Parts: sequence; structure tokens; C-alpha cells
Amino acid sequence: MKILTRAVAWIHLGGFMLYEILVSSLRVAWEVVTPHATSRPGIIRVPIDCTSPAQIALLAHLVTLTPGTVSLDVTSDRRALYVHVMFLDDREEEIRSIKDGLEKRVRSVLP
Repeated sequence: MKILTRAVAWIHLGGFMLYEILVSSLRVAWEVVTPHATSRPGIIRVPIDCTSPAQIALLAHLVTLTPGTVSLDVTSDRRALYVHVMFLDDREEEIRSIKDGLEKRVRSVLP
């Protein structure tokens, strides 16, 4: 049963990432082809609850894989991840999006 639960979590993570990559790619492509620059880049500090090095590495890689975001650094105490965001409309919303989206799913596939 545990293997089935973990497999389903990986499938959910994969589907979530495909959706995020598609939406983010379209937003970045639109920014490139339109004459008006609407991007508001910024760096955010995302507090993380991931505990293992594998969880932190997977989270950082998935953030970087998503167009418009890049993982910059993990704090030495492994409590926060610095992320460069291309479209920083609302700092708190962006942090919540990473925590409730990617981090929650990463923690479910790598407990």
C-alpha cells in the first residue's frame, strides 16, 4: 500500500509540474513577443519545511525547471530558499504558491 501511495504522489507531482511548465512557458513567451515589458523581477526568500538534502535538492531543481523562476541559494541552516522570480506581483502570494504547490508535493514523494 505504501508503494502505491508513493507512486500516486509521484504522478501528482509530475502532472503538477507539467501544468506549471506549460502555464509559465506561455507567460514567459507572451512577455517576449509583446512590445510592453510587464515583468517585475525580484528575489524572494522562501522559508522551507523540507528536512532532507534530497527534498531540498528536488525542490530547488523543480523551481529552476519552471520558466520564469531560478533557485539561487539555500541558507546554511537549510531553512530557506532564495528564488529569483520574473513576475513578482505579490511577494506573499509567490511564497505561498511555492510552499503550497511544489514544496507540499516534494514532501509527499520524499518523506
